[in-house]
Amino acid sequence: MHTSAQQEAHKFFELLHDLLPEDWQADLQACQFEFELWLATFDVKRHQEKLSGFALLTAARRRAERYYQHDLKQSHHTLLEWSYFRFRLEIALLQTCKVDADTLQHCYLYADLLSNYAFTILTDSRRPVS
Repeated sequence: MHTSAQQEAHKFFELLHDLLPEDWQADLQACQFEFELWLATFDVKRHQEKLSGFALLTAARRRAERYYQHDLKQSHHTLLEWSYFRFRLEIALLQTCKVDADTLQHCYLYADLLSNYAFTILTDSRRPVS
């Protein structure tokens, strides 16, 4: 199996265990294995299409959004939860591909922008800047 996909899947399930859909709880091992495959296939796609930089970030964002909408979205999720799940999915994809620090930094900045936007909409105010 793809070692980094296995590691990232384990981290993802450990971090988000309590937030995962209830139907996943019945068979976590199978769900985690399917998630590993999902991560590994993205790495294969990256190599085949020679994705890097912003093209890689865009592909990761699109794939993360599709996965969230299809597999993880729950009716009680807020915009903040959506942005957090999407961020964790993007990070898992990018770290599976072992991307450079600059690409990861861009992902973190984009996630921060998304969470600020979600917070503003949710509370009709601005998040305090530290």
